[in-house]
Amino acid sequence: MHHDDRAALFLLLVAHAIAAALSGTVADHAIRGTGAWLAPIDPASKLFDRMAGLVVPYGYPLEEHFVRTVDGYILRLFRIPHGKADTQAPKPGAAWGRGFNCLLYHWSKQSCSHQKQQQQQQRRPVVHMQHGLLDSSTGFVLNGPGLSLPFLLADAGYDVWLGNVRGNIFSRNHTSLKLLDPNFWAFSWDDMAAKDLPSMLTVELLITGADEISYIGHSQGTTIGMAFLSSHAGHAVAERIKVGC
Repeated sequence: MHHDDRAALFLLLVAHAIAAALSGTVADHAIRGTGAWLAPIDPASKLFDRMAGLVVPYGYPLEEHFVRTVDGYILRLFRIPHGKADTQAPKPGAAWGRGFNCLLYHWSKQSCSHQKQQQQQQRRPVVHMQHGLLDSSTGFVLNGPGLSLPFLLADAGYDVWLGNVRGNIFSRNHTSLKLLDPNFWAFSWDDMAAKDLPSMLTVELLITGADEISYIGHSQGTTIGMAFLSSHAGHAVAERIKVGC
């Protein structure tokens, strides 16, 4: 094994160890949700708790959604649908405010039962945040309310979605490949750009009913965002993305 390979493996193990230490207690109002076209994966998993422990104790809601890519990877999306004070979206004319009906199927961590819930609510501007290399959605919320951008956006009236690409701590399921199968790991960031990102963004558009999504990427998240937009000009999803950074 070359020096660079050993260094990369060491960084990966450190990242996983940090993620493993971030587990927390989930409050009753932490919700696991999926669209009707998606099937929940390992509902007994403590992976949801790791993210919820960084969000829910501060009084913010959290949802978990699963997305299947065209090549079979199951990705986890986390959503902070509104702020701590349930701040409404900006009024029509100020941003994207308008009314809509949202039909969601939720799985409650507390009751362990599926609940069909139709909501009448003010449409909020939707933001997708994509993590960097060897990172996950937890990286965006580690500093807590007042300092972490997802909390600031949620309190400002935004519907915040946090993506997780294939292979990271939250996205290690596949429809046919086992985790230790070398074929599971036979991918690169170009697969994340061509398959993971459009899959996540499509589900966000379907669930929220939004006309467009603002995109914020960090490091690798910026790379795959630019790669997707530049290689999919005219794509139905790409045309509805606003680039933040």
